[in-house]
Amino acid sequence: CTMSRKLLLLAALTADARSQVPSRSWTPNSVSMGPHCYTGAPNPNDPAKQVHDGGCGCENTLIRLDGRLIMMESSEHGCENVFPGYNSTTEGDCSYFRLRDALTGSVIANVSGSLRHSFFAAVADHTSRTVWVFGSAHARGNTVRPNACDIKPTKGCYVGVWNASFDDLTAWSAGEVALTLPDGYALFNNDVTLVSGPLAPEGPGLPKHQAAMVIEQRTDDHTKYPTIPPFAVNVGTDGDLSRNWVLLNDSQFTFDYPKGAAGEGTGGAPTIRFDPQGGYYYSIGGGWITNGPARSRNLTHWVVSPRAPVAVPDAIAHQAGLPSTDTSAGINTAFYSKIWVDGVPEVVAEWQRNLSSWNWGATDPDLCCSDGVGPSYLLNTLSRQGAPANFNGKTYGFARLRESKLELYAWLRSYFE
Repeated sequence: CTMSRKLLLLAALTADARSQVPSRSWTPNSVSMGPHCYTGAPNPNDPAKQVHDGGCGCENTLIRLDGRLIMMESSEHGCENVFPGYNSTTEGDCSYFRLRDALTGSVIANVSGSLRHSFFAAVADHTSRTVWVFGSAHARGNTVRPNACDIKPTKGCYVGVWNASFDDLTAWSAGEVALTLPDGYALFNNDVTLVSGPLAPEGPGLPKHQAAMVIEQRTDDHTKYPTIPPFAVNVGTDGDLSRNWVLLNDSQFTFDYPKGAAGEGTGGAPTIRFDPQGGYYYSIGGGWITNGPARSRNLTHWVVSPRAPVAVPDAIAHQAGLPSTDTSAGINTAFYSKIWVDGVPEVVAEWQRNLSSWNWGATDPDLCCSDGVGPSYLLNTLSRQGAPANFNGKTYGFARLRESKLELYAWLRSYFE
C-alpha cells in the first residue's frame, strides 16, 4: 500500500521495473469490473455515528463462504469511532482488520484483537469451515505503542493469526503468534494458501505440509542480515494454522526469476495459491504492475507465464499504448452498494475518468476464490504507488476487482496453456 518507505524503495527500483512494461501485443486475461470503493468512502453501517472509519482498506482479501462474498480489509485510523473506549492519545494510531459484506459494503465485524497489527491476509478452509487471518506485528503509524516489527534493532517480529467459524464471523479467537522471524528481520505483507491432495509436494528440504506462507521480508541491515527465505510451511496435519510454521532454507526455496522478467517482483506484496488438481504453486505480486503469475511445483525454479503480467495500471497502459481497462469499466456500484446509495460523487467520477493520468500502481493483489467454482476475482488497490520519480501530479485511491468466469485454478492454469 502507499507508504513513504515503500515508495522510496519503489522509486529506487523504477529503472529496473520499466523493463517489465508489456508490449502492445499484451492482452489481459480477465475483465475489469471497475473501482468499487474509494478514499474516504462513507460508512454504510451508520454514517452519522461513524461506527467504523470510511474508505476501502488496503492489503485486502476477498473470500467466498457458502456462496457469499466477504471482504477482509486491513484498516487503520479513527479507532475512537470503532472501538468503545479507545484513546489515540494513550494508545496511539491504530491498525486492525475488519470483515465486510462485499456486495453491500456493510461491516460485519471490527476485530479488536488484531489491533497493533497490519498487512493482513485471509484464507478460507472450506473443510473445517474456518477463516484464518494472518498479519504482521506492525502497529502501522503508531509511534506511541509500536509493536515487535517496528522497533529497531528488530527482535521478535512475528506473524499473528486469528480465526473464526464460517457460521459466526463476529466471534474471533484471541491473536496468537504463528511465526517468529529471526532477529534483525521483519516483514510487510504476507499470504497463506492451503496445501492438500495427492500432488502436494515434499522432498529434500521441503517437508510434508498442510499450508504455505509467503512473506515480503525486510532487514535492519542488508550487509549484516542477508535475506531470509520468503517461504514458510505449516508441518501440522490437523488443520490448525496457528502453530507448526517453519521457515524454509532461503538458498534453495526462493523466487528465482531473471532480472527484468514479468514475474520479477511477485515477492513484493505477494499472493500465493496451491492448485491441488495441478500440483503447482502460483504467485502474483508487485508494487506497481501486478506481476506474474509465476508457478512452481516445489517453491523453487519458478516459471513465469508468457501472458504476464496479470494487471497493468491505467497510467502504465496509456504510456505503453494499451487500452485503459479500468477507466473504460466505469464505477462498479454493484459491490459495496450501500456507499453508492446517493449516487457517484462527481469528484469520485472525475478521478475514475482520469485514471490514466495518475494511476501508476495496481498493487497489493489478492485472488478469490478457493471454493472450486467460478467466477474468480483479482483484487487490487489503484494508487500512484510506483509512479516515476518525477511524477508530481495529484493522486487518489480506489479498490478494484477484475473477473474471470473460470474457477480460480482453471484461470491460473490458463496463463500457461
